[in-house]
Amino acid sequence: MYECRKRNATGRIHMKKQQNDSNNHTPLEFLEFFAGGGLARLGLGKNWRCAFANDFSPKKAMAYRENFGGAPELVTPTLSASFRDASVNTAVPASS
Repeated sequence: MYECRKRNATGRIHMKKQQNDSNNHTPLEFLEFFAGGGLARLGLGKNWRCAFANDFSPKKAMAYRENFGGAPELVTPTLSASFRDASVNTAVPASS
């Protein structure tokens, strides 16, 4: 993280890198849609906190929970039976 400093006489802005104080550091938050096994979370690292994750696949949700100790932020919606079992009518009507 960088802290913005005042402009100097030439108009340039001076930036100062802030020290990463682990006692006072608030992790950045992100949302992980269609999380799968959590690769985005792994890629971002420990300086980020997942505030919400979701996936429709029970197998992927299980992998996510195994990777991240239960993962209470993970939401796995249940599809209704009428939606899940709906068949798509692909028949073409006969021409007259």
